[in-house]
Amino acid sequence: VPRLLPRLTCFLTTSVVASLHTAATMQNIATAVRDIFDVSIRRAFPEQEARAIVAIPKDVKFGNYQCNSAMAMFQALKGQPGAVKNPREVAQRIVNNLQDTSGLIDKTEVSGPGFVSVFLSPAFMAEKIHAIAVGGVTVPLPLRKRKVVVDFSAPNIAKEMHVGHLRST
Repeated sequence: VPRLLPRLTCFLTTSVVASLHTAATMQNIATAVRDIFDVSIRRAFPEQEARAIVAIPKDVKFGNYQCNSAMAMFQALKGQPGAVKNPREVAQRIVNNLQDTSGLIDKTEVSGPGFVSVFLSPAFMAEKIHAIAVGGVTVPLPLRKRKVVVDFSAPNIAKEMHVGHLRST
């Protein structure tokens, strides 16, 4: 199972189905993590109007997600009276103010100059995989109905494609 964890995380983070169901809305896991960090940043630094920068790290040892907001926030806070001393301290204050009521986050670690590594809860991931296995894949309905015009050109499929096929027929 530990070897499958990175693959399952990739599947869940890119899947529309792997969503949190909250008050008649659906949001993917990356958005949920960003929202949790947005609240934490507002609690830690109420005077700042910063949004959380959440990314998927290149190496699995740094977790499933990474919040990279601390360095940018440090630059904005630098020089203010009573300001933090370094980006790592900003990251620690963000972590100290985290409140995850959904059970999504298992643990967080401050690493490097101010990165916050986020590890998703295995129980949460197992619950989502089980829901997909039992309920199947569902795609949310579009927010608004749109007309789409599809133009079917008729290139000769027996010939090689070229620039001339890009023109409308």
